[in-house]
Amino acid sequence: MLTKAAGGAAPIFLALLVALLFGPSVFYSYAYDDHAIIESNQLIGDWGTIWGALTHDLFFNSQVRPSPFWRPLVNVSYYLDASLASGPMVGHCTNLLFTWLTGWAFYRLLLGLGVTGRLSIAGATLLLCSPVIIEPAVNITSRTDLMAAAFCA
Repeated sequence: MLTKAAGGAAPIFLALLVALLFGPSVFYSYAYDDHAIIESNQLIGDWGTIWGALTHDLFFNSQVRPSPFWRPLVNVSYYLDASLASGPMVGHCTNLLFTWLTGWAFYRLLLGLGVTGRLSIAGATLLLCSPVIIEPAVNITSRTDLMAAAFCA
């Protein structure tokens, strides 16, 4: 059913799987570093400050000490989230999108390695169901892991 010949069935299946597994996270509030990096950072969403977010660490203008983590694309994604709406819902939806992209990229990687369509979808399903994906999928500031996986696979 979900083979390479099926074409559009694999991404739809993976999207439904992500929605089933992580869809409730859309209604979660901020957690852990979300408070310091996003919620208390008044500059997130002010496009006049984007240069600072691109040239400084991940905790740019937050209430905590500077960090060694420089993640310009992640910072831009927070600005895009804030420009769409305030609150955690958009951030969680963005994480679901990157979770799906990670599963889709892994599926495509397996196909490119010569794995059959059914085994590729099984591999992507196992990745999305594994415990290692839970924190990045539901914690907005863990988006770094999802973005790296989606763009590198």
